[in-house]
Amino acid sequence: MGGDNQKRGMISGLSPLLLLFNLIIFTSARHDHKSPSSSPSPSLPVYNPPDNYLIDCGSEQRTQLEDGRTFKSDPETTSFLQSTENIKTSVDSISLNDSSAPLSTFPLCRTARIFSENSIYTFYITQPGRHWVRLYFYPLPHPRYNLTDAVFSVNADKLVLLHEFSARDNSRVVFKEYLINITGERFFLWFKPDKGSCSFINAIEVVSVPDSLISDSASTVPSGGTIQGLSNYALQVLYRLNVAKKASRLGEAKQLLVMAPPPLFQPH
Repeated sequence: MGGDNQKRGMISGLSPLLLLFNLIIFTSARHDHKSPSSSPSPSLPVYNPPDNYLIDCGSEQRTQLEDGRTFKSDPETTSFLQSTENIKTSVDSISLNDSSAPLSTFPLCRTARIFSENSIYTFYITQPGRHWVRLYFYPLPHPRYNLTDAVFSVNADKLVLLHEFSARDNSRVVFKEYLINITGERFFLWFKPDKGSCSFINAIEVVSVPDSLISDSASTVPSGGTIQGLSNYALQVLYRLNVAKKASRLGEAKQLLVMAPPPLFQPH
């Protein structure tokens, strides 16, 4: 259960077709970092996402990150949450040795929402299409719930994003990033604790993606073939590699995203 079972589930549950990787270059709407000697270049157009849900779960006030984004507080976003509980936890600071999340997002991990039963976030979609869905997990202390022992699943509509997931290491933030084609007017995120356990979430992003970010076809690895109809797939970011000389914060540089469909799990 937890991390080891999750990896085994990814391997056993994926069909050969779904082991195809999608490699794309992601260019932010912000300026790329340039060295002082670089010649000036025209700035990229600013993209204003029609849907831009940023939630700092469990926080009593808004959180502004160094990259300029502002995450809304828990009281501001209660209308999105369907739950009979109101369990939160927070700390003044966290000490981390490692993280899959960008350094600038660490302030989001000082608070969390906890659920001992199935709970749902509902997001109303202004413009259907591809959206980033980003989830932040860091097991904070709580007097009743031990979040390092929490085992739960996360569903996005009919997709299983995480199955029997756990975040047992309290020295690192677990950051999950997906690219999902949302076709309806509402988008649901389900948090489902295992029996006798709980689930938790530190922060959530549901943000529109420009149509031009990904084409509808891509070359496959390692066969060198082509796969069509990528808009029908939900993709998970596996690696984010900076390809600019200087890049520090999420979305500020040209980056190579190595993506694949989320794991499909089969009963053991």
